[in-house]
Amino acid sequence: MNKKFKIGFLLIMSLAMIIGACTKNFETYNTNPNQPSSVPVTNQFGAIIVNFSGYLNPGTGVGQHSNFVGVRLGVGNQSYLSTSEEWGGYYSALTNVNMIISGAETAGKTNMQAVGLTFRAQMTQIATDNWRDMPYTEASKAADGIIAPKYDKQEQIYLDIIADLKKAADLFKAGGSDAIGEGDILNGGDVSKWQKYCNSLRLRVAIRLSNVDLATSTSIINEVLGSPADYPILESNADNIELTWPGTSPWEEDYWYWWYCCHHDGAGKVVVDILNAFNDPRLPIWFVPATTDGKYRGSEKVGFVPPFIREDISDFNPVFVSGNPNPTGGNEYGVSDGYFRYAEICFLKAEIFHRGIKTGNAKEEYEKGITASLQQYAVADAAIAPYLATAGVAWQGNADDLKKIYTQKYLALFLMSNEAWAEARRTDVPVLPLAFNSAYPDHNRAPFRVPYPQSESALNSTNVKDYLGNVKDYFWGQKMWWDVRTGVN
Repeated sequence: MNKKFKIGFLLIMSLAMIIGACTKNFETYNTNPNQPSSVPVTNQFGAIIVNFSGYLNPGTGVGQHSNFVGVRLGVGNQSYLSTSEEWGGYYSALTNVNMIISGAETAGKTNMQAVGLTFRAQMTQIATDNWRDMPYTEASKAADGIIAPKYDKQEQIYLDIIADLKKAADLFKAGGSDAIGEGDILNGGDVSKWQKYCNSLRLRVAIRLSNVDLATSTSIINEVLGSPADYPILESNADNIELTWPGTSPWEEDYWYWWYCCHHDGAGKVVVDILNAFNDPRLPIWFVPATTDGKYRGSEKVGFVPPFIREDISDFNPVFVSGNPNPTGGNEYGVSDGYFRYAEICFLKAEIFHRGIKTGNAKEEYEKGITASLQQYAVADAAIAPYLATAGVAWQGNADDLKKIYTQKYLALFLMSNEAWAEARRTDVPVLPLAFNSAYPDHNRAPFRVPYPQSESALNSTNVKDYLGNVKDYFWGQKMWWDVRTGVN
């Protein structure tokens, strides 16, 4: 773990409650870090990262990587409480990052401004891919007298995300001299890594909307991939964007905290079935066999039903989670929130080239993506070539290869579950079926979205009323704007 992260984490979190301090005194924040009225901006930014990751992080088990999907998506017993916390967590982070962006622009701190724009785009992409239409342009403006913000359509929110990332990319390209500081617990203050992250996000967003706005998608792709010196992207696993938690109370990644506590979830059926079919070397790294018969088997049932530890399904491998077969805290692999990985870049490029959006070697990028994912989990080099030649994995040079790109990308997004869920909704690969014993059986796919919290009906009733009708059975209702699948409900 980064030494600065260890030293700075407690300081950052001790200041989290006072993150709303006004940014008009941006230049003077570093005068006295011991006074709450003089909080260093770098610490404020660190608190935003931690708070957002805690409420709406990319690591929660959404994409049927584990059977926790049943709880998270409400096919069993989701309560409004969790969605209210996530909704509020996003808007709290949005308020504070807006102030940092504004203050940085006023003070001429172009690196901090670009970093703020990048993270705002990332937060908003995750949030809108959960809720679809939501308040954005008028959100977080209570100081301006707007306490009931209007809702924006997802397609407009995506345009704002694109604009933020473009502005940030050009600020990075121009070059700034200001330091991000030790509060940057995501990238260690490395401006070049933030630049790669920004442009990588541009490619993710471009592909996400490619089925509904190919012209805009193509324009972004051509600019980023056509100008690598001006718009660099992630180049190796060393560039992976992941927040590693210390793993000791109270600084623990939420998903793994509950796994330690209750073992109320384990391996999901969808991911284990794919791994079994390919004899995938990541399978024994991520999971352990069921104790009843020594076979790898995933569950489609919802957790929180005793007994919490089920011997007939695979559990997470405790060595993967903590580096210790009897975990008492600390971590090696599992307790991190993945925001962006190099393997995803390779699969994005493979899809771009395979679909002919831009010319390139799709097979090469596909195999680089698989290799990067395997290497991330320390799969032996000798096992990589045989895996690439496995039936169902090997590149064949035909239309079926696109499904292989989507399948391997899904595996590479392991526990980056907001992204895994979004990609499954965009591509229908893999098919995410209804969970076992769903409370809403009249559907043929997992939910399309997370419902609006009940607090919106109470506090923003005028603006939310036109959108509530699009949320049926709490969770399904209207598909994402970019979800053009047919025959799904």
